[in-house]
Amino acid sequence: MHRFSPGLFGVQCPEPFYNLDISTGILPEFVLKDQLLDSLTSINCDSCWFEVLSELCCRCRLAQQAESKKALDFACLYQYTVINLAGILAGEYSEYIIMKLDPIFPKNQTPTDLKPEWVDLGFKFGEKGAHTSRTIMLAELSGLLHQCPATASRPDYVRALIEDNCLGKHTLSTRKLTLQRLSELYALDPDVTLFRLMRVLWDSDEKARPLLALLAGLARDPLLRATAPVIIAMNEGEEIARQKMTEALRDAVEGRLNESILDKVVRNTASSWTQSGHLEGRSRKRRLKVKPTPASTTFALILGYMLGLRGKSLFDTLFARVLDSDENELTFLAMDAKRLGLLDIKSSGGMTVVSFDTLLKDQERRRIHGTN
Repeated sequence: MHRFSPGLFGVQCPEPFYNLDISTGILPEFVLKDQLLDSLTSINCDSCWFEVLSELCCRCRLAQQAESKKALDFACLYQYTVINLAGILAGEYSEYIIMKLDPIFPKNQTPTDLKPEWVDLGFKFGEKGAHTSRTIMLAELSGLLHQCPATASRPDYVRALIEDNCLGKHTLSTRKLTLQRLSELYALDPDVTLFRLMRVLWDSDEKARPLLALLAGLARDPLLRATAPVIIAMNEGEEIARQKMTEALRDAVEGRLNESILDKVVRNTASSWTQSGHLEGRSRKRRLKVKPTPASTTFALILGYMLGLRGKSLFDTLFARVLDSDENELTFLAMDAKRLGLLDIKSSGGMTVVSFDTLLKDQERRRIHGTN
């Protein structure tokens, strides 16, 4: 039986139901009643999510057999929670289903090469993503990370957004929705390796932040990834062809999104590429060439490293290609990153070795090496 990791939900166990609701806003408001919340969190938090679902079903049946109105009310709440949680599990489990033509895979890899460890590290797969409703939300991410120290935990980010309203949202539901989208895109959890690394690099180089946000978004949103080849292929100054973006998305999801949703994803992804610096303009967007820094180069290289790539192949991943620099330029930037203590790179006899011992924890290195 599969045990879901925190990276799948972008939340940290224990207290799965409390964190799940606060971070996603998926369950209705009345499910947050203290009585039901206490009942839910009384379930063994170490249980597999499917076991939790089964336990909820049992409690629902017991409540339905009782005669009091209060018990029947609980039965309805349990039933609604089961339905929602089952849908969440089904959606998250689909992250093991690979989107057709996912550009995250090198040409010599196939979708069947997907490893669960990649999800544990923070990558997301499947045919859904935050860009059906939002962009990479650079302004919101910047505001949140400005308010929270580098040592912040998942609950600290939740508290800053929900209780402290650090982004100045007008309603509680808007704050919850913002937290949900930012969690989908970035996890906002230092126990998720991908976010932890982005946060370290974020604090080290302010100029790198738009590209750091984009790279994290590419790692965690398959829909944004699907549009990357279109952007990469554009020449500087060229006007973006919305039809090419639409066709790329349609081919990737194989018709599973209707035309109105596709159009919305095109608008949102175009906005994200504008926030990252790849495009400029409003109604008519033209291609710009971005200028990577040692920090953004480090993040692009380590994302490939986390997926099991080594040596020169790190300079030819999707993440490296969106930096608009060739292998020689990226190598020089990697050398600068080495001087800053972000990575180690050695070249000899046509061989290149890149390592990240200063950035990765021992447990993270063991997990990554297990993907080779």
